[in-house]
Amino acid sequence: EANSILPTEEGYYLLGLSHYKIDDPQNAKIAFETGLAINSKNEQILSVYATTLTALGEEENARNVYRRLVEYFPEKEIYIFKLAISLKSLKLFSESLLTFKKIDEDSFNLKSQLCMHMGDVYFEMIQYSLAEEYYEKAKNLDPNLLEAQDAKLGAKFAQAMFKGRASFDNKKYSEAITHFANATSLSPGNFLGFLFLGKAYFENNQLEEAEENFKKSLFLEKKEK
Repeated sequence: EANSILPTEEGYYLLGLSHYKIDDPQNAKIAFETGLAINSKNEQILSVYATTLTALGEEENARNVYRRLVEYFPEKEIYIFKLAISLKSLKLFSESLLTFKKIDEDSFNLKSQLCMHMGDVYFEMIQYSLAEEYYEKAKNLDPNLLEAQDAKLGAKFAQAMFKGRASFDNKKYSEAITHFANATSLSPGNFLGFLFLGKAYFENNQLEEAEENFKKSLFLEKKEK
């Protein structure tokens, strides 16, 4: 009611925040947009407005708001970081990586999170060695970051599978067996490693080994379901 009598950007910020806190992002969005109509460069509103848009699944609009924040407040690396995350969510991995690289790793407060996100981007770009390197950095920066260790193992597994499939496609079956066997040792609960190992053994005329790995693959796949 106060805003209808004397509309202020601070009032709409607080109104939007109250809506957001009670899980009403749609009305929060309306309040923030009304506040931005008064002052389009209000940092407080822009920041929480971008978060609200993300909550509503409007990632492209959120990205555009983060671009504005980076433009208006270039000295604040947190907005570069959030823009890069938004680009990552939109699967714009090359642009996301370039944006992450604008951040000074040494001085940034959220170093472990930065390394995790960069590892994710490298993973999606099929640069598994670099993904593994950044996951390792994240783990070293924050030993309690358990997902960093899991992600590192995931990158190792993906690397082994990638090399195995390349060898398989080139009909280098013995080489493929080595890579797929490595994949199964890295992730013994993943049925795909055993499936492709079985295929490589089959093409290499090692039928008993092929059958054994196909059985393991089927067992694990059923277990997943």
